[in-house]
Amino acid sequence: MFPTTFIDKTQCLQSLVGIRSQCEVEDQYPFWIEDVQGLDVKKLSSMTKASNPSGKDFGNQLINTAARMMLSDIEFLMNNGYKMNGSIGDVCSSCVLSPVYTANAGIIVKPSIASRYKTLKISKLVILADVTGTYELYFDDGDTVQNFDVAIQAGVLMPLKMTYTTSQKSVKIGFTDISVGLGQISCQTGASCGCGGSATANNPVSLSGHIAGVEGSTQYGFIPCVSIGCSYDAVVCDMIHQAENTFGLAMVYKIGELYYENKNQADRNNDTVSFNDEPQIETKSTYGKRYKESLTGTGDMMGLRSIVNTYLKNNRSDKCIICESKIQTAYATG
Repeated sequence: MFPTTFIDKTQCLQSLVGIRSQCEVEDQYPFWIEDVQGLDVKKLSSMTKASNPSGKDFGNQLINTAARMMLSDIEFLMNNGYKMNGSIGDVCSSCVLSPVYTANAGIIVKPSIASRYKTLKISKLVILADVTGTYELYFDDGDTVQNFDVAIQAGVLMPLKMTYTTSQKSVKIGFTDISVGLGQISCQTGASCGCGGSATANNPVSLSGHIAGVEGSTQYGFIPCVSIGCSYDAVVCDMIHQAENTFGLAMVYKIGELYYENKNQADRNNDTVSFNDEPQIETKSTYGKRYKESLTGTGDMMGLRSIVNTYLKNNRSDKCIICESKIQTAYATG
């Protein structure tokens, strides 16, 4: 199975709220689950079910559920006049592999489209090598190296379908066995398919080669099909990072609402959970109201709706963000 590397928007929200389950806490968070009135790990332990063996596990479930529900609201706010571009370019190289072999070589794939949120996806490789058998193929994006076994046959063009995705600036491809010889790639001069190495208006990627890790213009061994997409997760996470306190406080309010909802529906009866407890219903309503206000804003507090709109407006020149003026006008005029 080939790697799919990406930023997880759910984890970006979850990282805003931690749990104090020990006397000394090593990690630091903008907020803690204990910021919810009357909530601590001991009380969570008294509410656990078979699916939550400990209070800490139950707390992590509340954080995860709050993050997923909040992401739905963020998505709604982002769709007010803007949308994400799904794809901003794709190409299959039309270059040719020839049986002139070089060991310890490969290709380097780079997006040529400027965007803060771009992702590079390789869907196919055509491989030409001078060996037969199963060999380990590597993808090195400068952050992570991932290895995968592929079956090849000497002197035969081997098409390989895959789904490899990275958000890094480039990816280097080759075999971990440096003795494997790879066929040389030749491209037509002035080609705009991405195989010539230089970027053009019709070329979303640039390709180069490498020998012994040193980049050069001649490519070896692999002819790729590449697409450049946009990462919705990257947009959301960057937005969260720039307003951690506001997003984190909204998370606390949503966790508080979920906590008191669980208390109200719990099937246990003890000092923490008691049947017909009216105050907890009122407290759930209070946290629900605070959460909604954190989305829309109040006279004293800027809401997430304003933060999201300002962020997208400030980044609308990015190719991954599309401004739909008709929707904005309709929203503004009612």
